[in-house]
Amino acid sequence: MKSGTPKVVETPVVEIPGWYINFQAAVLKQLPRPGEIDQLTAEGWTNNQGALKKGLREYMLPPVSAHLYEFSIHKDGANVDELRERLAGKFAVLNDAKEMMAKIQHDMGPKEDVIIRVYSAKVLGVVDWSETEFFDSEGWKHLKGMGFSECLPDDAPYIRLAHNNQKFDEYIQVAHNPISAHGFSDVFNITNNGDHGCHLGGYSTQPQFRLHADSLIAVRVVNNSWNL
Repeated sequence: MKSGTPKVVETPVVEIPGWYINFQAAVLKQLPRPGEIDQLTAEGWTNNQGALKKGLREYMLPPVSAHLYEFSIHKDGANVDELRERLAGKFAVLNDAKEMMAKIQHDMGPKEDVIIRVYSAKVLGVVDWSETEFFDSEGWKHLKGMGFSECLPDDAPYIRLAHNNQKFDEYIQVAHNPISAHGFSDVFNITNNGDHGCHLGGYSTQPQFRLHADSLIAVRVVNNSWNL
């Protein structure tokens, strides 16, 4: 038998982001202390890791299939004029949305494949948030913690095209950085109502208006393993 130096197999180092370390610390800090939880209960959780994992996920993450819609969208680099042509004859584009599209024509997103989901404000945990608070950095921070991100403004025409069988009287606000239009800070909405049928419009966010439990919001999926 030949002798020699054993081969060392290096294990790749997985970098844990700082925000996740803070999250772990926050969870540990809030766990029940001795005196609040008895030994039998604690050992029960220790010996049933599956149930512990399930319970934590159910409490901290959106429930399975909590989304109302999911759209797998291929963004092919179309410019504003090309998107208008695709919408023409299928969906009305209201004047506020036209102005918003004109504002983003030099700031279009890249070619990419994205997953967009529509959730209620209740599932996202943002009921009673001020509209201007949610559609801003605080809202984006909240979404990031759930495995989501805000949309890009030019996601909206693609969502409108994908949602071609929208229910009547349904309003979906697209979560993106608001666009200044006709003196307001607007986000795109995907709507079907009696005035214009299925259309692409704009919605003016207001600090005094609050998100309701059934407010519908379109977000990007970033970490699909976190929100099944």
